Parts: sequence; C-alpha cells; structure tokens
Amino acid sequence: MKQLFLFIFFCHSIQLFSQNRKDIIYRIEGKIESPAYTPYNVSILTLKEDGNYHIKYQEYASKKMIKKNILLNLDSEKGTWKKSNDTIYLRDNNVKKNTKFFIKNKNKIALVIRDIDVSSSNWIRIQ
Repeated sequence: MKQLFLFIFFCHSIQLFSQNRKDIIYRIEGKIESPAYTPYNVSILTLKEDGNYHIKYQEYASKKMIKKNILLNLDSEKGTWKKSNDTIYLRDNNVKKNTKFFIKNKNKIALVIRDIDVSSSNWIRIQ
C-alpha cells in the first residue's frame, strides 16, 4: 500500500514539475536570394523562463529538403533576454551584440533593425 502511494505521489510530482516550464518558442522561415544558390532558411527562437534564450539558424537547399530533414548548415546562438513594455531585447553571450524584437500581438514578433520595424520578417509563435 505504501509503495502504491509513493508511486502515485512520484508520478504526480513529475507532472507538476514538467508543467511549470513555460518556454516561448517563435519560428520564421523564408527563401534568401543569393547569386550562387537560393537556400531556404528556418530559424527557431526559444525564450526560456529563466531569462536565457537559444536561436537555431537552419539552412536547407529547398522546402523539399525540410520535409526530408537534410540540412546544409546549422548555426546557433545563446544569450540572455529581457522584456520591456512591447520590446524584447536579446544579448548574445559570445559576441555581446544586441538584437531587438517588437511584439506585434500575442502570436507575432518582428525584428527591429536601426529602430525600423522589419514587418516582412514576422516570427510566429508556435508554443
């Protein structure tokens, strides 16, 4: 009886801890025009609850290669983030560069370059 009670308590505590993580994940994809070839880029931004972030830059040869999951290039960036009003500030750990995003609504953010909203590059929230 005690073992059954401990097992149920253990399973319940695992559920509680797994539900407490509320990472926010955004995704953007698009074709980049290049003279040599036209790769298809997919980027995933994960904003973690503890103030850290992680961006994965994935480059594919085409949309068909995305379905087959065949990468040409993979790059990543880690750092810290903070939110101020309707702006998200990212600070890279290695290069110490700052990136700014404008929150358009609950499900979209846009990259801001030199205080100009680049609305053609909307990042869509997937989680």
